[in-house]
Amino acid sequence: MLPSAFSSILPASPGLVAPVTGLSADSRACAPGFLFFALKGSRADGSAYAADAVRRGAIAVIAAKGAHLSGVNAPVLEVDDPRLALALCAARFHGAQPATVVAVTGTSGKTSVTAFTRQTSCIAFATLSAEVVSMETIVHSSG
Repeated sequence: MLPSAFSSILPASPGLVAPVTGLSADSRACAPGFLFFALKGSRADGSAYAADAVRRGAIAVIAAKGAHLSGVNAPVLEVDDPRLALALCAARFHGAQPATVVAVTGTSGKTSVTAFTRQTSCIAFATLSAEVVSMETIVHSSG
């Protein structure tokens, strides 16, 4: 996606021409073509990790106005609210979410219900012109 796709969200930067391949607020997850969002948290300030994000391939850093960045060899785009900018950029980058999401919860039977649904979904969803994107069992431990 070209940086111009974010022109209504982020300030212009003439040096930013490479395609955007991803978005991240975690410098360790940055790869070539990513936009890094330097978010201030309760324990750390993302600005401290901006140089690391650029070393990993980030093509620009989005930070709060007046943020203290050092050693950043990439365009720094200052915005009023980096969290809002990340949310809006993510919506633009990833597109619309499904209109309908269905979850199966409970103590037992989830795997069977999703298996039965998966088997019948080809017919049922095809008649509705809908698509099954993902059906899986996710196990979370509360301990």
